[in-house]
Amino acid sequence: MSATAARGVPVPRELHTIAIVNQKGGVGKTSLAMNLAWFLDTAGGRTMVLDADPQGSATRWAAGHNGSWGIAVRSVDAERDIELVSRDLERIAAEAGAEFVVLDCPPELRNAAEVALLLADVCLIPVTPSPLDIWAAEAAVSLASDAQRVRGDGKPAVALVPNRLVHNTVMARELPSTLQALGQKVAPGITERVVVAESAIVGQTVPEYAPNSPAYGEFLALARFVMETLNEKS
Repeated sequence: MSATAARGVPVPRELHTIAIVNQKGGVGKTSLAMNLAWFLDTAGGRTMVLDADPQGSATRWAAGHNGSWGIAVRSVDAERDIELVSRDLERIAAEAGAEFVVLDCPPELRNAAEVALLLADVCLIPVTPSPLDIWAAEAAVSLASDAQRVRGDGKPAVALVPNRLVHNTVMARELPSTLQALGQKVAPGITERVVVAESAIVGQTVPEYAPNSPAYGEFLALARFVMETLNEKS
């Protein structure tokens, strides 16, 4: 598959924000953020990543890139008043000419996550096949539902992303149906693959590092799901 495959999905022509949220670390938030950003950008919508995680994983990932990369990655302090964060988001997006902003949130359901959900059009909650992660996802869904009630506009649209799935295991096969019980959309899943970790080490996304890997198709399917969700809400 080639990069042009991502261009078959209509792209909303206004600023849209996707927040990737979970209170638990190690569920693959940054990996989803960086690879999703590549596909959204390739589809024709200028995209940037806002790194709201104090660990700065997305920032370090981008810094390791061994060539020119069109996707801007900026740090943002989301542990502030929502009006300040909103102004920063709009200013940074305008400077980058972005149509999509992907917010990589810290591994806590604190103020930063609450602010992100109050600003986001779509909330992605990555979940690995572990009971602890499923419990953490329940808390994230509850927080997103609170944001929907406060906003009163049905946003953010919430989707659970089965992530870091181990191929041909019972837990990986059963996770999507388990997540459906939480009452939210379930996005296409992402399998645990060596190329995903290797691409991060060299500061690249999966499409750049391993365009022929099955991981390419999985991240493409997730990007299409996100764009379809955005089009439903626009």
